[in-house]
Amino acid sequence: MSGLPHLPALRSTRNAARAALAVLSFAFLICLPGLHGLQAAPREGGRAVFVVRLPSVPAWQDFAFLAMVPAATVRCDGAPAVIALDESGAITREMDDYLSRYKPQALYCLGPLPREAASARRQWHALDADSADAAAGVLARTFWKSADTAVVCREGDYGMALVASALAARLRSPLFFSTAESVPAGTAGVLKDLAVKKAIVVGLAPKAAAALKETGLAVVDLKDASAVLAWMREQKIAASYFAVVNPLDREATVIKKLSLAAPLLAAARQGIVVPLSYKTLWKTPFIGAECKASPPKGTPESRKPPRMGLTTVNGHPFAFVVTSGKNDKDYRAVNVDMNGNGDFSEAGEGPFRTGDTVTLGGQRYSLTLGEKNGLGKADVRLIRTSALDVSIQAQILNLLRELQERFQLTYLFITHNLGMVEYVADEVAVMYLGRIVEQCLTESLFDEPLHPYTQALLSAIPRADPLQHTQRIRLEGDVPSPIAPPPGCHFHPRCRYAMMVCRSVYPNETRLRGGRIVRCHLYEGRTHA
Repeated sequence: MSGLPHLPALRSTRNAARAALAVLSFAFLICLPGLHGLQAAPREGGRAVFVVRLPSVPAWQDFAFLAMVPAATVRCDGAPAVIALDESGAITREMDDYLSRYKPQALYCLGPLPREAASARRQWHALDADSADAAAGVLARTFWKSADTAVVCREGDYGMALVASALAARLRSPLFFSTAESVPAGTAGVLKDLAVKKAIVVGLAPKAAAALKETGLAVVDLKDASAVLAWMREQKIAASYFAVVNPLDREATVIKKLSLAAPLLAAARQGIVVPLSYKTLWKTPFIGAECKASPPKGTPESRKPPRMGLTTVNGHPFAFVVTSGKNDKDYRAVNVDMNGNGDFSEAGEGPFRTGDTVTLGGQRYSLTLGEKNGLGKADVRLIRTSALDVSIQAQILNLLRELQERFQLTYLFITHNLGMVEYVADEVAVMYLGRIVEQCLTESLFDEPLHPYTQALLSAIPRADPLQHTQRIRLEGDVPSPIAPPPGCHFHPRCRYAMMVCRSVYPNETRLRGGRIVRCHLYEGRTHA
């Protein structure tokens, strides 16, 4: 998801967990709907918002949140509004601002009401539950008077619960949870009271499915996301939106549980969730200290005092030194003593800058410099770029193509990986500081890039064919702020072709042959390329 707030440097795991939940809450805020008419029990009408507290660790409330999504979809007539609070239950400033603008007539809170509920400004309703199946039951009784179909998923199977939540919202059916062995008695009672005739079991829960059949229900057994998609197609149920999500983020990443936003996004767009599990490695930090004595041999000239440190990567120790260059105010480069001889100036030892790749301990990494670029304090961070990541990338691309062919989809694909763009896209729009600078067919872009920024981007793509070798175009200077961009052409401070007019006049859109669009003074007045 884009548009998440920048996280400040945090100095403890506890603060990092709080920050993760802050991002999670903000993520749900940007998923919330616009203005829509509502219908469903209770019948007081108006807008409604659902609220639940989420612990930072895996908990039953995660599944309760997923049961809330179809309930909110029914209550809000297809525009579900669900907000996740942290364990304190406090309403943040962003949430209060949203509620003030959205003006819900009712707020439904699972568990204890927030402190702010004492305010007479809004009408709060408490939904009492102490487990996922109890939460699903109270939601079903509150927002359905009857239901022909119910969706059932095994509690504990988080990945398939994400799928089940979006499917239940698509069907406007309640979501329930079973154990691996059976269906809880309370859940069976709610199914009976709602006169449910069919249960759609999502995920592997054969014993629970058998127990449902024994109660007289017709059971549809869908073991995975592919089975769900095939069944939807068979039933002629359209899915106009796919939220591809990594369910391992519930516990295996720094910022956890953002995957919970996926069924909320899918529900608001009549879509479905597709899980794709893969392990991610966060940025590994290098932390150095200012050199008090003379810098080590081979240290590049630096305006700021060099910082030196020792880190261990894949069991191998590496000394490093960070420098600012002769004119920079910030640390911009790092040299690594690859062979351990104390000299930092030998071949392959740097200086490396942000975005460069380096092999340490037999593993290839991408480098990021800057104290604020990640959680906690660090001079340099490593991002793993392993063959595993490439295989996962291929899985995602193949999945997207399969879905595209099966459902005749059109994708809006946003990425920095131009090699991936060449493989996937039919048409490309290149953006700089939030504005499109060139747009055309993919083949045309890669054959002959026109905008200087596009030329620089494509020059950085490694080519296996030596005959396709191109000279790397390195852009000088920093990327300007998109909030306060430079006057004239926003790219002119970094452009090797910049003219006087570029400094004061933003280029108009020039349309060339084949519908190609470019914004650059170099091409104004031309009608073809």
